[in-house]
Amino acid sequence: MSTVGEFVRAAAQGGEWWHMLLDAVVVSETWFFRDAPMFAELVERVRASAETFGSPATRIFSCPCATGEEPFSVAMALSAAGIAPKAFTIEAADISPRLIRTAQQGTFSSRSFREVKDRDLNLYFDHPPDHGRRQLAAPYREMVKFRVLNLAAAPRLPMFDIILCRNLLIYLHDGARRSVMETLQNSLAPGGVLFVGHAEASIALECGLRPSGDLRAFGFVRPGQLQPGVRPEPKRPPSIVPNRVVQPIETSGGGRAVPTLQEIRNLGDRGAVAEAIRACRQYVH
Repeated sequence: MSTVGEFVRAAAQGGEWWHMLLDAVVVSETWFFRDAPMFAELVERVRASAETFGSPATRIFSCPCATGEEPFSVAMALSAAGIAPKAFTIEAADISPRLIRTAQQGTFSSRSFREVKDRDLNLYFDHPPDHGRRQLAAPYREMVKFRVLNLAAAPRLPMFDIILCRNLLIYLHDGARRSVMETLQNSLAPGGVLFVGHAEASIALECGLRPSGDLRAFGFVRPGQLQPGVRPEPKRPPSIVPNRVVQPIETSGGGRAVPTLQEIRNLGDRGAVAEAIRACRQYVH
């Protein structure tokens, strides 16, 4: 091809050129047990449902799943917690066929294990590393069903009790973001929870969802709904820090103090997104 226009026209037809373009622009950064609080919260929700008499299997969906570390981490975490495989199902999807093929193979390099130093990998992998790569044991590979899917194309999805859609929304323009959030909310079963990335909490709030559980897990539910089998959450102390962090402070010289970056980070980590945004505006002005 001699011009960019030729490539664009070819890619628009789908097929090999379209997938080549996807693989060039999609961010597929992932690793096992990324953001531990989310996995701890997910395990407790599945456990609570499994311990409720007559509850059906918890349906879990991970999208985008990239090369599979996230859904496989879910399978490993639930198994480590002693939760029987019959108590849950795991589906995973990504827009890239190449990434899905890699995920189905279940072979990973050392880069995928940057947060598993405190875990015994021999429980989950078939043999010691081979040139830095390890093969996930068949029972865990079989717990996850993979497929190719473009969430931004507003597909019709089945209902899920737990949806993991982390670090996709931040890459989308407003129209695609609204479409994806509508699809996800329509696929969230009553009492279900949507986990998003830490930079996407404000998007969930703007869509009318509310935080639930450990704020560090960035799980969101529809107002007034609880996960089946989960007890009402105890009253928590206010999540925002004192107003002096958010509001400008008069100094002895007549100037106005502003929050530090660490104070802003603390606000975000506590789930006080609106306060963190105000503090960011203070900081940059």
